[in-house]
Amino acid sequence: MPTDYTLRSNQTKLYCLFSLLILPCITCLVLSLFLLSYTPGVRKIVTSAWGIPPANNSLIVTHVGSPSRNSFRWNPGESYLAYLPHSGFHNQRIALENALVLARILNRTLLIPPARLGNDLISYHKFDDLYSLLIHSGKQGSLHCSKLALDVSPPSECWDYFDYTFVSWDWLVDLSTVAAEQSIFHHELFTYPWLENPPRDTDTLRVKDQTAYDFRFVDYTPGLDVAPHPRYLVSYPISTLAASSAQLVQLGTLFGSARLHLTDRGNLAARTAIRERMAFTNPHLRTASLAAANALGGQDTFLAAHVRLSNGPFRVTRERTVRSIWYRLVACALRSVNTSAGSNAEVHALERLLVPVNAVLPPPREVLVDSVAPARWAISGPVPTHCVGKAHEERELAPLNVPLFIATDVEDAPALAPFRAAFPCTVLLRDLADVPEVHKLNRLVSAEEGVPLAPFLAPLLDAAIAARAWAVVGTEGSTFSTYVVDLLWQREHGRQIVQRG
Repeated sequence: MPTDYTLRSNQTKLYCLFSLLILPCITCLVLSLFLLSYTPGVRKIVTSAWGIPPANNSLIVTHVGSPSRNSFRWNPGESYLAYLPHSGFHNQRIALENALVLARILNRTLLIPPARLGNDLISYHKFDDLYSLLIHSGKQGSLHCSKLALDVSPPSECWDYFDYTFVSWDWLVDLSTVAAEQSIFHHELFTYPWLENPPRDTDTLRVKDQTAYDFRFVDYTPGLDVAPHPRYLVSYPISTLAASSAQLVQLGTLFGSARLHLTDRGNLAARTAIRERMAFTNPHLRTASLAAANALGGQDTFLAAHVRLSNGPFRVTRERTVRSIWYRLVACALRSVNTSAGSNAEVHALERLLVPVNAVLPPPREVLVDSVAPARWAISGPVPTHCVGKAHEERELAPLNVPLFIATDVEDAPALAPFRAAFPCTVLLRDLADVPEVHKLNRLVSAEEGVPLAPFLAPLLDAAIAARAWAVVGTEGSTFSTYVVDLLWQREHGRQIVQRG
């Protein structure tokens, strides 16, 4: 007769055998479900209203690499500067601006990395880790993924292939005037050969950061009695970099509008000139944004806002963000017909009428919005066809009938409801999907990677459209908003850009 110990032993063996048989089955089932449901994780311009995807014979294969088509090699006697890009598009753009300025001051050739677009981003890591991630971040060896049939489950190396793409910076912006003033290099491939095969250690100066805010580069000698910066740990003299005879100066992160602290007039002028060149000149974006603006009534006939709602702190503060932007937009609309209108008290009274649930809170601080005079038909002209809400009939609300274009990362968010309550002609990018020039972006395919470009151009098109409004309001703390308000909108209206840092 078996003992209790024997029974327990047999039960344990059966349990182990059961686990060995069942767990692999469950794992396979979960993996199969993932593969069957896999879709790229980026916001797309394409909506169901656009119908089926374009046929292959209507695709526009577009080269997004640098027109220079340069292969890379270390030239004896030439000195170089490189850095490690990371995070979203606008963080990459700010880092590029800073790198261009440093390279000009140091008289070094800047090795420009490609721009990485999409939601599958490389976030900040300390120097050595980010260095390694970038070396392995390219799509070399997986280009076959673009040729897979849509009804075929992709192999593992293709799971994230369509979640991001690379383009050359000079495909997006015109750096020709910058290149006329300093030496810059765009690689023909979207790789980092200078990271893979750097000069020998004795000929490379590496400034390794361990946190995102280790170094702030300054064009003066920091005093010992100067109070430390509230964010950056070390003020690193640019003169120290200039004194290096190394062929390559390899920096880590350069993100941050305050990353460079410049006092020399020549350096400040160089930064201004470089920042001014960061406005989009890509013909596809320019053409589509102009057509979208015309669909809204024309240049300077509509208001615009960038409303950042997802990710980190923006998700937590979304209601406060929407309310702050709402106040500034309403005030701006009221002032378009009466320059003395639009006080916080007046806007708060309208809030009690239009969004009473928010009016129980005290009004946010009053912030003036930079604007131009709206085109004369903006208020009294015909209603654009993309306005679906019913226009206000009350005389005091008539200024709010102006079209409002909202660039946002969450188009279905209930938090956007206050805008629709106040502005019946609230329009999102998806509402402009039937504009032929916007729709045409659906046909663009990267010649280098075989990836449809429309999903990655959507936020850039958002920015380009918003810049054509007669006034634009952004989200506090958003680099996207700063780019639109301080640079794109100013350049679109022939004004000096707003300098920060």
